Amino acid sequence: MNDTQVENIYLQKLPIPSAKGTVFVNYTDIIYLEADSNYTNIYGINGFKIRSSYTLKIFQEKLPANQFVRCHSSVLINISFIFKINKKDKVCTLMAENEISVPISRKGMQLLDKFL
Repeated sequence: MNDTQVENIYLQKLPIPSAKGTVFVNYTDIIYLEADSNYTNIYGINGFKIRSSYTLKIFQEKLPANQFVRCHSSVLINISFIFKINKKDKVCTLMAENEISVPISRKGMQLLDKFL
């Protein structure tokens, strides 16, 4: 493997510092990220959950803007997992192994409208 191939592999993964060390997760495996005070919980396919001391803002800067949308001040979603959007109730339903409902703010709705 040359340096470019190695670099491309790491560009597709998100380093997540956690209490047990740094975990590298493929962007495509992340369903959504949720702020929890000064921490962020990352939820992914196959039911994984990682708690990180990085804030949601830090993750938002690291993740590809064309794939992840800040739909609420406390939630960053992978648009690949959007199943439905309920504009009336301001809820976005994500689908992986099961349905996950996350809140959408007015500004988040505007951002999602640009993607969809």
